[in-house]
Amino acid sequence: MRNVLFVFACVCVVANGVAQEVRLESLVGVNGVGVDVFWVEPFGPKSHFLYTSRNTFRTNGYTTQPRSFSTLNIASYQIKKSGFGIAALAVADSHSPIQARLGIQFFRVKRGKFLLNSIVSSKVGAQPDGRCLVIVQYTPEITTRLDLFTRAEWLTSIGFKDTHRFSTNLLRLGVQMRTWQWGVGSELLWVGSGFQLQNHNYGVFVTKVF
Repeated sequence: MRNVLFVFACVCVVANGVAQEVRLESLVGVNGVGVDVFWVEPFGPKSHFLYTSRNTFRTNGYTTQPRSFSTLNIASYQIKKSGFGIAALAVADSHSPIQARLGIQFFRVKRGKFLLNSIVSSKVGAQPDGRCLVIVQYTPEITTRLDLFTRAEWLTSIGFKDTHRFSTNLLRLGVQMRTWQWGVGSELLWVGSGFQLQNHNYGVFVTKVF
């Protein structure tokens, strides 16, 4: 746990120097409370290097289950204006050791309106797996002061020597006014070859964009 917190502290220091936009979100649901810090930002105005970070804290059940923390950090090199890039990832959480990953990223963004971030990666070292992460965010205008806010995330892990390990799904639907977003959301977790639903959480969310 101390190693995970150390990684998180390092990420925050780095992000403070490169990130111009940060999303701080809280979901209060029927099966727990979650806090997310997420951002995507190039290292500089004309840089081909891109930094992506996702840090989450969960109370997986108000009284019956332990709290959890996870961090995902991605440094990628974007190939000209194709949207594709080569990515190096560092992943850690409160239940497993830090792992390094390598992969390919596709990234498209129109700040404040649209974001598509897809990464296919493989773990480096023992017990390798293939993972696919897809994040789609769309914020069309409703009125001059109000936007519709939609966000969907999907993550799947497939072992090279076994079958499906886990999949997670996150959905958000609401509205955005200036730098605030709020609405309803859900988070689901399936595990094992039979896609058994292990965790689910439905609730309301509030997000502040800095």
